Amino acid sequence: MNSHEFVTSPGSFNGFLVCASVIIAIAGAYAALDLASRARAGTYRFAWITAAALVFAAGVWSMHFVGMLAYQAPVPVSYDVTLTLVSLLAVLAASWCGFSLAARRSTRWWTIPAAGTITGAGVGAMHYIGMAGMEMPAEMSYDPGLLAVSVLCALATSTLALWLAFRQLSIVQGVVGAVVLGAGVAGLHYIGMAAAHIGAVHEVPVRSAIAVPGSLLALAATLGAVGIFLWIIVGSLLERWRAVQSIAREQARYQSIVDTAVDPIIVTDREGCIVSFNSAAERTFGYTAAEAVGSNVSMLMPDMHRAAHDGYLARYHRTGERRVIGIGREVEGRRRDGTTFPVELAVAEWWSGRQRFYTGILRDRTEREEAERALRRSEQRLSMAIEASGGGVFEYREPLTEEVYVSPRACEILGYTEVPVATTELEHWFREQIHPEDLAAWQQSYDAFLSGQQPGHEIDMRMKHRDGHWVWARVLTHAVERDPLGAVRQVSGMIFDITARKEAEQTVRHLAFHDPLTELPNRTLFSTRLSEALSQAQRDGTHVALVMVDLDRFKFVNDTLGHMVGDELLKVVGARISGAIRGRDTAARLGGDEFAVILANIRSRCDVEPIARRLRAALVRPAMIVDHPINVGASFGIATFPDDAGEMSDLVRCADLALYKAKEQASDSRLCFFEEELATAATGRARVETELRRAIERNELRLHYQPQVEIATGRIRAIEALVRWDHPEKGLMLPGAFIPVAETSGLIRPLGSWILQEACRQQARWKAQGHLIRIAVNVSPAEVNAEDFASVLDGALSQSDASPPLELEITEGLLMDFDSPSVQHFLQTVGSRNISLAIDDFGKGFSSLSYLARLPISKIKIDRSFVSRIGRRDDDTLIEAIVDLGHRLGKRVVAEGVETEAQYDHLKRVGCDDVQGYLLCPPVDEAAMISLLARNAPFDAAPPARRSAV
Repeated sequence: MNSHEFVTSPGSFNGFLVCASVIIAIAGAYAALDLASRARAGTYRFAWITAAALVFAAGVWSMHFVGMLAYQAPVPVSYDVTLTLVSLLAVLAASWCGFSLAARRSTRWWTIPAAGTITGAGVGAMHYIGMAGMEMPAEMSYDPGLLAVSVLCALATSTLALWLAFRQLSIVQGVVGAVVLGAGVAGLHYIGMAAAHIGAVHEVPVRSAIAVPGSLLALAATLGAVGIFLWIIVGSLLERWRAVQSIAREQARYQSIVDTAVDPIIVTDREGCIVSFNSAAERTFGYTAAEAVGSNVSMLMPDMHRAAHDGYLARYHRTGERRVIGIGREVEGRRRDGTTFPVELAVAEWWSGRQRFYTGILRDRTEREEAERALRRSEQRLSMAIEASGGGVFEYREPLTEEVYVSPRACEILGYTEVPVATTELEHWFREQIHPEDLAAWQQSYDAFLSGQQPGHEIDMRMKHRDGHWVWARVLTHAVERDPLGAVRQVSGMIFDITARKEAEQTVRHLAFHDPLTELPNRTLFSTRLSEALSQAQRDGTHVALVMVDLDRFKFVNDTLGHMVGDELLKVVGARISGAIRGRDTAARLGGDEFAVILANIRSRCDVEPIARRLRAALVRPAMIVDHPINVGASFGIATFPDDAGEMSDLVRCADLALYKAKEQASDSRLCFFEEELATAATGRARVETELRRAIERNELRLHYQPQVEIATGRIRAIEALVRWDHPEKGLMLPGAFIPVAETSGLIRPLGSWILQEACRQQARWKAQGHLIRIAVNVSPAEVNAEDFASVLDGALSQSDASPPLELEITEGLLMDFDSPSVQHFLQTVGSRNISLAIDDFGKGFSSLSYLARLPISKIKIDRSFVSRIGRRDDDTLIEAIVDLGHRLGKRVVAEGVETEAQYDHLKRVGCDDVQGYLLCPPVDEAAMISLLARNAPFDAAPPARRSAV
């Protein structure tokens, strides 16, 4: 026999090891399929697939070598390590790919066959690569038919096993799949072994330097099998742990659902004893869970049903007749307070082990029955309301058929007596009547209604009237019938003409944000626009200017020419302001004669000045109102963001301070930009106001007195009371330092009241000392306009007997308000109390000569500004005219602020009656004035240096 002759020797199998290899194959397949199926949950998918592939590869590899150990070859056998490892990697890679494909969530018809083919091919590759790694003194050949059968067996069983395992219908199918796969692996192995033929040769070359004896590989295979079983045990324990956790989560979820359920849920045992009582049951029945659990459920039933309950329960246990225990019935419940109510009851029976329980879900029908009664009443009212509301009705099938009804009123809303088109064209015609801007919203809402996404369809939209104008229509649509999928089949609805209401709403919205007189934005819309402008400026890095506008002498126009003229003037002013600004700017009326302008998107103050000049030019022109040329003038206060302020409230405050400063200037149509000094001055005024308020409370005010001397005799004719503030830190403060603050803060009224009372008390003291002298007190417009002025005056007069009478000095500004109720009341008050009046600072204001003649004024005081300019021809002539006018009207004329002999001589020459000033006597305190009165000497016009000190 030569070296290439075969000696056939069939060999034999160890039955025990064959069985062990099959068990290993099935166990490995079960463990691998169990792990792979968990990858479908989506959590740790890669880990589950990899673990399954490792377990399956180990199981197949172990089964192969235990099977090889079971085969007792006629020649000694060892294994090439490299090919043995390659065989293991082949089945590992193939099974990983196959399991990954089978475990996908979304699969197609070819997914499982492809996965089975890949997995079966890997098993076949492992077997035949492992067979190729055998080293023995013989050559091996294969029967082609049996080889093909073994491979087909692996492919078929792999596909079937994966199909059974990944359908996830039952545990049994998973076990069957594992048995099929394990049997397929074993079948491939033993059919492949049957296909192999071994022949003896004289010499076989050694292919590998590293060869492993079969017994060693068998030991490795056995250890692999043990590993597989350990995997199975660990996996089972993990699965049990997961199941316990899942049960705990489900129990917690169930308890949360029960506790948050709206309806009462009560669980009882077989005997009717309550074991669970949720929060809704506590609210409905009035018992706490602690009180209810452990008690019989009959406690929740009316007395008439309690005794029969146990019998009904026993009867159900005997017969299974569900109705006897209230399942599917409407019964009555009893609350803790004894009241009963109708209940809709649903009962479910369930078992826990061998113990029977009942879960009852109850619904209080009280509200439902009341709602049903209310619904019937509403339907009756709705029927009458539809008839009276003027709404139109329509009804049709969807898709549109010939079954269409449109009421005459629905047609009338659009100007028709009937539908103007055929039914087949109705849908197209209806769409054409919808305003283009409303069509998309209607289509979206209607499509959602048809598809069942929303129960009804309600929309307000504009529709074309037959004569071409647009009317507002409210369309209400609901589904009378839907198919099982929720699509609408029968539609019913109504259409209402809401044009008048929409126009009213638009008017209301406009009025809510606009001034009804000027049509400009009001304070609310102004604040919104200013906030938006500031936000935009912050984003763009630009500036915003705020211009506050206040009209001058508007009150005079309003009071003298009437409110109708005043309103017309405000309209003209609003129109002029709007015409002077840019299109992107906002003009607003904040109230009264106060306007504001928002200048947006400016770069610096230089951009503001041209617009401000246009505003000033627009308002300085006279306005012709009802044939009256009126020029009131205006003051402008301007602040910019972010230069002057970083917040809206601060910007408004800065603009107001600038406006306040502008109003203090002498010229008409004054314009002032905010400066930091204005804020400092405002802070100073606030501090003065606070201290002045405390000064009144702490009695820090003092009266000084200055005599009014008759030129003809040189004797004191009257004394003017002048207030001083004895400040604890600044000393004696003159009125100019605090009177303006008192007037703007409202403190002028308590201050004036104190001056009146103190002056009357002083007059009474002088009278007691034998000095009968008239005392004069300045009265501010705020005091005159106060409702309680009469009572304040009476309180002051009670301090003296008014002999000689008190004299009140008022400003010319009051003459402008002569016809106002407050001024008329003031004049009646002083007239009835024998009080004389004097006009202070005459010549500075805008008094009417007719009012001057009509008022009960006894004295005119020439303003010190005219006296100080004596020596100028025009001023001398003016003073002479004032004196002449006063005498012609029967008034006494007093010149105040006389400080030089030249002034005194001129006043004496033109016939002025009295003088008052530092030339004769400065304001002095009470003690000094008593000395002057006691001296009783006439004054002369000698310079102070030639007069003895008082």
